[in-house]
Amino acid sequence: MCRLWPDCLFYSEYSRSFTIHSFGFAILLAFGGLIALGFVLAAKCRKARINKRTREAEYFRDAPNGGSLNVTHRLGEACKLCREDALLGAYLLRLISDGALEPEEAEANAKRVNLRLIRPPRSGNSYDDAFYTILEAAGADGVLQAKELERFCDRNAKPLASFALSCQKNADQTLFRGGCLKGAVCEGVKSLTPRGQRELDEILGLKRFLLDFSLIYERGVGETVLWQDYLIYAHLLGIADKVAPQIRKLYPDALPQVERFERYIGYSGYYSGYMYSACARELRQRQVARSTGRGGRASFGGGGGFSGGGGGGTR
Repeated sequence: MCRLWPDCLFYSEYSRSFTIHSFGFAILLAFGGLIALGFVLAAKCRKARINKRTREAEYFRDAPNGGSLNVTHRLGEACKLCREDALLGAYLLRLISDGALEPEEAEANAKRVNLRLIRPPRSGNSYDDAFYTILEAAGADGVLQAKELERFCDRNAKPLASFALSCQKNADQTLFRGGCLKGAVCEGVKSLTPRGQRELDEILGLKRFLLDFSLIYERGVGETVLWQDYLIYAHLLGIADKVAPQIRKLYPDALPQVERFERYIGYSGYYSGYMYSACARELRQRQVARSTGRGGRASFGGGGGFSGGGGGGTR
């Protein structure tokens, strides 16, 4: 009995210690769960508010924000309407719509196609020109093959990252100079002034218009933007799958062109996703360089170059 008593005491103390640690871990786990639940509920509330605001927005039929894709994407990100990689896809689609690029389709259902570089864009937009120049460097023979672009992105992510950073800096500068921001950077809906809120309402109004496009069209209200441009903005806002069927229905005479442009949207999604992945890798490397004192920027919040016209902007 006495010989076993120390062992009993040891296991009793061990059990008590284990219980205390288990209880502490359970508290931490529950606390972490509450924090995670709070983030989820907050995100759902934000989405619900934006959806309600979209349903109540007045229809907007023109290109929003003075036609600046940079500003539209930046504001769209602020309320979670746009994916981060959507801007590169929108620029790619705009180059195709402009005739600067021409996809070479071997099969109608192919996931990846080659891109033939036809000529520099005619839009006069410095960002269209810059993006075309990046692609031109990837396809020295005038044809940008899928595997060729993948290798180019792996080895030359810096131009793509600089382009993406410059787009964001241009958007922030345009919004700030237009009196749309409370500070110098667009960090969310709460960072917008009343004028900035009106710029955001243009995007929400366009989204509502695009979702109700067939209904508006049947009422005899003529659109002021080409259907290709509407699909570019639909891609930017993540609703191309809902808008494209309406375009097909309302433009039966242009059905082959509409269906072909739908496939271009799919190609653009593939290419832009790959290019954005290269940008993200480059930004992570810049973060490491910055943390070790060699400079660099950590996120899509600024950058140099192309500070001239961004295709319009706030008015």
